[in-house]
Formats: sequence, C-alpha cells, structure tokens
Amino acid sequence: MSLAAWADRKAATGDAEERLARLPTSSTKKGAAVPFPFVDRKVIHDAHTDSEINARISKAPVVDVPLKGLRSIQHSVKPDRVHQYLEDPGLRPPGDVHSKAGTPVDHPIVIVQGGQRILWDGNHRSTASYLRGDKTIRARVVDFDKHP
Repeated sequence: MSLAAWADRKAATGDAEERLARLPTSSTKKGAAVPFPFVDRKVIHDAHTDSEINARISKAPVVDVPLKGLRSIQHSVKPDRVHQYLEDPGLRPPGDVHSKAGTPVDHPIVIVQGGQRILWDGNHRSTASYLRGDKTIRARVVDFDKHP
C-alpha cells in the first residue's frame, strides 16, 4: 500500500470513528443503532427453514451490494466490534465459517426476499463500511426471489 493510500485510509477511519461515536443508542439499549432500517427476521423464517437458508448461503455468490436501501435484522451493533472492522476491514479471513451453522461468514450475507435486500449476517462489517462512506459492500447474496 502506498503512503498516500495509507494516509487516505487513516483519514477515512478517523472520520468513521467520529461518526461511530455519534450513532444513537439502539431501541433495545444493547449497543449503537444499526444505520439500516430494521426488518423482522420472521419475514425470512416464515418462508424458509434454517437448513434451506444455510444451504443457499453455502452456494451464494459474492457480489457488490449497494448499502443504500439495505435493511437489517439487527437493532444494534457493539461499537468496539465496529471499531475493529474500521481498523481491519479484512478481519474475517477468506474461508471463515460460522461455528454452529458451518456456513461461510467471510463476507456479510444479504438475503433478497420480496424485493427487499436484508442484511442477515455482517452487521458490524456493514456498519463500518457505511461509516467509512463506502457505497457498496462485498457480500454473499441469497436471492429467494429467484429460483435456486
């Protein structure tokens, strides 16, 4: 990484840290508010089983996803964890898997259901991207609006 690129990244991280400090407390009082509108995970669970969701996550392509219009199944994020992703966006190594589900978690997971893009996993990483001013995230996309 060039010195100029490093300096730009440090400046963006500093600005993002200031924005992180200004995030309001979530409605659940369990951390900072996620900067994406909330949608109940029931929207997904009413239509799909965990095993169906996990099978699709394992096969999901990694693509660029716009942050604008993204929704989240979480109300809050832990500021300390967001800070970690601001400092090291590659904190989750390639091939990292969920300890219980066995699905990849090396990228955020976005589920498309009923025309909505719903952030299923990766709220801390996506919040860090949002705070840095990124317009997109790299995410695994499970599109239930399309056939498998």
